[in-house]
Amino acid sequence: MRKLIAKTIAFSLVILLVAVSAFYLILAVATPKTLGNFYFSTGSENLAIKYSERAYDKSGDISDLATLVERSAYFKNHSLVKKYGLILLSDGDFEEFADINGSGYKYYIAGSVVQSLYALNEKQASIDVAFNSTANYSQVNPVRVLISLGVESGDNETLSAVLSRLELKENKNENCQNDISKLRDYLK
Repeated sequence: MRKLIAKTIAFSLVILLVAVSAFYLILAVATPKTLGNFYFSTGSENLAIKYSERAYDKSGDISDLATLVERSAYFKNHSLVKKYGLILLSDGDFEEFADINGSGYKYYIAGSVVQSLYALNEKQASIDVAFNSTANYSQVNPVRVLISLGVESGDNETLSAVLSRLELKENKNENCQNDISKLRDYLK
C-alpha cells in the first residue's frame, strides 16, 4: 500500500513539474514581455534584461525598445544602454514617443546613453550624443550630465571639449552662459 502511495505522489509531482515547465516555456516564447515584467519586479537583473530583450526582438516595437533601454540603465548595464539606446535615439518615431512620455523623457534616455558611453570610455561619442540630443539647453539636459561626469572624474580633457562646443553654440541662454562661466573657472 505504501508503495502505491509513493508511486502516486511521485507520478503527480512529475506531472506537475512537466505542466509548470510547459507553462513557463509557453510564456517565454509567446509573451517574453510578461516574464520581463515579472523578473524586473523581483529585481532579477539578468532575467529581466534577457526577457525584455526577447520581447523587443519579437515585437520590434518602440515601447519594448524603450523598456529595454530603461531597464538596462536601471541596472547600469552600460553596453546594452549603448547598443539599444543609440537605436532608440535614432528611431524615426522616437520624438513622438518621447513627447507622449513627458517633457524630460528624451533627455532621460539621451542622458543615460551619454552616461553609458562615458563609462565605456567612449568620451568623444558621449560628447557627440550629448550635443546632438540637446536642442533646448534646459536645467536638466544630456550636456549637463556629461559635465557632471567630467567633474566627478576630474576629466579636464572632456570638460575642455564640452566648453569648446558650448562656446560655439548660437543663441546661448542663461543656463548655457552659466555653465560656460563655471567650466572656465573650473579649468583654470
